[in-house]
Amino acid sequence: MKLLKHLILNYTGWGFFILSILVVGVLLGKAYQQVGEVERDDLLKEINLSLENGVRVKFRLNQESGKPEILTSDNYPVLSYGHLDSTLVVDGKSYGLWEQISNYRLDRRNKQIAYTISTPEDSLRKVYVIEQSTKFLDKSTVLVEYYFIWNYPDNVSGEVSSVELKLAHFNQGLGGLGVQGNDLTGQTQISARRGKDGASPIAYVPFTLTMKGNFSEPNLNYVKVDSETRAGFVTSYTLSNPARGKRTFIASEIVKLGNPYP
Repeated sequence: MKLLKHLILNYTGWGFFILSILVVGVLLGKAYQQVGEVERDDLLKEINLSLENGVRVKFRLNQESGKPEILTSDNYPVLSYGHLDSTLVVDGKSYGLWEQISNYRLDRRNKQIAYTISTPEDSLRKVYVIEQSTKFLDKSTVLVEYYFIWNYPDNVSGEVSSVELKLAHFNQGLGGLGVQGNDLTGQTQISARRGKDGASPIAYVPFTLTMKGNFSEPNLNYVKVDSETRAGFVTSYTLSNPARGKRTFIASEIVKLGNPYP
């Protein structure tokens, strides 16, 4: 702001020219975020988010998978967050992540969905909450963030010492998994659009999932989805001694899709 004020007051000609460029840049950046779609399908009970010519996100409200599902611009599924192996563990007690009480909120302007998962009250009337936020970082990248909150009535005492969040990911065509540092890389096999000869050529979509938080080595074995075993992996994050009533960051995953090949 001081720089803009200095330009306006002291360099009327060039100042306004530079100021105009800065303003246009900001407006273009905001417009970029707004170009896309947010659709809610009440029949299928799902929400679709997309950027123009970019990655797509599908969030299935009443199913055990697709929370969220990340797809290419051509609508080919690449990576889905699953159900049966996704858990919240608080002081040794495990909760199926997607079996809990849930709610969601849409930010249509920024193409973002916030999903809240709440456990029932335990014997001490404690309630544990995971807030999941899914949004686009650019046309090939999706950010999925998680925050933990816990609370209980004022007349009840108690603490939470340890929290573990396990997130299952899968796709039937998933393979080539590897981990280096906080980056998990892999590829998903898709069938590209039919050619003139009617054949459906096989293509692969590479991806990188960057883990942030106190994570452990991912489990690259198969995961359970809809009582079946699918190709997948599980990431795990821990949190120690979170404060009561405070929204505390526990994990984020940045999923970036590469260009399909061959």
